[in-house]
Amino acid sequence: MVRTQVYLTDYEKKALESIAEKSGGSQSSLIREAIDWLIHTYEQEPSARLHLLRKSRGTWRKSTAKDLEKIRQELDRY
Repeated sequence: MVRTQVYLTDYEKKALESIAEKSGGSQSSLIREAIDWLIHTYEQEPSARLHLLRKSRGTWRKSTAKDLEKIRQELDRY
């Protein structure tokens, strides 16, 4: 393994600590698991991603503008 450093917001750090405590795992293992998930997601064939997008159609139908704004802010971070 290679050691790396990441910067987290206070909210992310507290949430990560909480999840680690509840799951009985380490914060490092949770971060590695999340990275593995991202890698797997982005390595999928484009057609598989398109299928997943189509499958999620209508998910936000009952969301309010405030909900969508919060989601948009999260996406803008990336």
